[in-house]
Amino acid sequence: MLFLADVFASHLYCLLFATESTRSMSDHASHDAVPASQDAPLFSAVEVEQFSADDVTAGGAIGKMLSALFLYTILAMGIAGWWTHTSIDADNAYEAGAVQGETAEHSADKAGH
Repeated sequence: MLFLADVFASHLYCLLFATESTRSMSDHASHDAVPASQDAPLFSAVEVEQFSADDVTAGGAIGKMLSALFLYTILAMGIAGWWTHTSIDADNAYEAGAVQGETAEHSADKAGH
């Protein structure tokens, strides 16, 4: 995690404080390149259909994963809430018993004197 923070900080520094002379050649767009033929499609119709089918499959898998994670979160929070509630009830019952025990001992001491 620290590595990512260092990378982010260095990129932010370069963006904010870099001058034209300190930027690398890859930061500049090349205007000399001759574009490939503009008329030819980038992907064939079969490839576009395959991309669409892959997108549908990936979208379904992502939806199922998010649903499962949501249900897991609800279950985990329910168990944590139940455990917290029972622990508080147990602590309150113990404290109430300890107070009643002290009161009974105090009454017995008073009666004995």
